[in-house]
Amino acid sequence: MATPEVMPNEMFEEIFQYIPSCDLYYGFYNLNSRINSILHHLHQWKFDLLYQCSIKHDCQDLISKFNKQIIYLLMDANDFCLHFQSKNYINLKSLVLLCESITTNQLNELVHQLGSLKQLTSLSLTLCCHENYNYGQILLTIPTLKRYLLSGADYTKFKFILPTTCIISNLEYMNIDPFSPNSINVIINQLLNLKYLNVDIFEQLTPSLLTINKNLSLTYLRINIHTTNQFDEFEIFVEYFPNLKHLSCCIYSPNDFNFINDQRWQSLITTKLINLKYFYCFIAHLESEIKEQAKTTLLSFQNEFWLQWNTKCVYDCENGSICIQTQNYDYDYD
Repeated sequence: MATPEVMPNEMFEEIFQYIPSCDLYYGFYNLNSRINSILHHLHQWKFDLLYQCSIKHDCQDLISKFNKQIIYLLMDANDFCLHFQSKNYINLKSLVLLCESITTNQLNELVHQLGSLKQLTSLSLTLCCHENYNYGQILLTIPTLKRYLLSGADYTKFKFILPTTCIISNLEYMNIDPFSPNSINVIINQLLNLKYLNVDIFEQLTPSLLTINKNLSLTYLRINIHTTNQFDEFEIFVEYFPNLKHLSCCIYSPNDFNFINDQRWQSLITTKLINLKYFYCFIAHLESEIKEQAKTTLLSFQNEFWLQWNTKCVYDCENGSICIQTQNYDYDYD
């Protein structure tokens, strides 16, 4: 068996990938010059500064040593503004910031700094609470982004606007929670290479706001609807993405029987979503009059069409929920 003295540097680096960065630093740094050399020159550091380290005590010593090798940071946005200069993190690829405690001015300055990071491809802003801030402009300031995730605090309504002549070609993955249907025109017309969209909707889907164009690049849509939208509105929304291969939808508190009508779903799939291969639908908190028909209605999902899809239907009478899915629905976007 190989001893540490004869192990190649590449094997050490492979092992180090599985050790949390703060534990790696305190457990291995300064053991010997060889380990220090590996940590300084080979290792790509990923720091979780919300849970693994105390930012007040550790960041200046720990982060400054390896700033050019850090590829991932998770931390409070206010701490990032106070302790870090973005220009020093030239290889940072992924940044996750908790934005609950920063002001709009701080957010503006932060985004301006991040625009200088040419390797940054993934940005996640969580617990955002700035309703008047235009989160669309971040895509202009940081054009290298391929993944963009926004999650709000207390049902924050995100403002997401781009100049009408602007086309964003790099972005492939976007997650917005909550999502305003008013932003759909930007997604359809201006995010031309978007492949994955994950949205939570707490407003009515209003077809009158939508564009006449379609987004041909999107292949994965995950949508959670928390309002009493009608199936017709949902259908119009989904039709704007005709090349979908994966559709996952959770519908909460619907009052429209068509959401459990197999013919409506079958028509949508066969005429509007002809490329669909994976389908998952969860319907929760059914109205009492729909509950009464749910068990019988689900038998209709056992016809030839749905059997070809190898579809499984589950009705939870106690919780008033229905789950309809193709058995092969285990796809995760990478």
